[in-house]
Amino acid sequence: MGSLRLVSTDNVNPSERALLIWDTLRNLFGRTGSHFFGSTWPAVARFEYGNIGDIRICKLTGSGYGCEFTRASGSEGCLEISIELEGTAYFTHAGRRLVQPPGQWTVFDTDKPFAIQAPQGSETLILTLPREKLLGSRCNLDELILRPFPTAIGIGKVVCDFISTVVGELPKLGSRSEPDLADTVCHLLRLSIVESLGEGDGRSHREFLRERIKAYILSDLRNPELSIDQVAAALHCTKRYLHKVFESESASLSDYIWQSRLDRCRNELLDAKHKDRSVTDIAFSWGFSSSAHFSTAFKQRFGSPPSYHRADEPNRKLGTGGHPADPKDHASPVQLGVGP
Repeated sequence: MGSLRLVSTDNVNPSERALLIWDTLRNLFGRTGSHFFGSTWPAVARFEYGNIGDIRICKLTGSGYGCEFTRASGSEGCLEISIELEGTAYFTHAGRRLVQPPGQWTVFDTDKPFAIQAPQGSETLILTLPREKLLGSRCNLDELILRPFPTAIGIGKVVCDFISTVVGELPKLGSRSEPDLADTVCHLLRLSIVESLGEGDGRSHREFLRERIKAYILSDLRNPELSIDQVAAALHCTKRYLHKVFESESASLSDYIWQSRLDRCRNELLDAKHKDRSVTDIAFSWGFSSSAHFSTAFKQRFGSPPSYHRADEPNRKLGTGGHPADPKDHASPVQLGVGP
């Protein structure tokens, strides 16, 4: 079950609040070389934070402070998403400036310095998540940094409402739902980006549909009957068009389904919370129906059998030399005859 932790300046001596805010921001977002300055006195802040899968979510409410940060430490390869709920925040990042009122979200690169000010008070949702998970490897990040994306209408509103609901319900969520929720957050953010950047563009329409395909697949990944026929029927298009839309991806549509299942299985095998569950139980919960096929496909993708990836395996070997194997070096489950 998820949990929300709280850090607040309530009942803290005004002379000690600046240090508390500064330290909490550094600890939560891994920033180094930070500098805190008060814009009004006394500064106040409330941090509610927790993790959903590999995404950290923080709801920051405060006023009367400003912070300057250099690059992140321990968050390399990540992005930060800022969603303004109330008030106004002022950002400087990568040589750009943004005044962010309610109804906007934007993107930060954790490898670059940034500064934030909330002189009159603001309520902001801040997400830290792997860059590859959100954007893949081919996106031009410079096009997105500190660009305002709307949250008042369209997909942006769905994103904001969904994340706000997840934060509110986090203490009641089961751990098994966290990977699905994290994937849903990323897919909604991608859809919002595509909608904002590519309105009226045929190429962007295909990108939009591709994200819908991925979102549908991930939402039904546990269903052993999931197939390309089912995806095509749900999205009201032909299988041929689905394959055409997906052809720019590094994996085929069938491969994407099975690789996603294998990735979820590996995550649960590595998670100590699932140490009492059998390998077969985990595999079958993610849509596999044959233990033999699962074990073969898993070893082909990750270079070692599922049992070596258990959280309590003391001599785990994840491929040659004890390092994780590169999935691209191995055949896909589809090539092994277990694809949809």
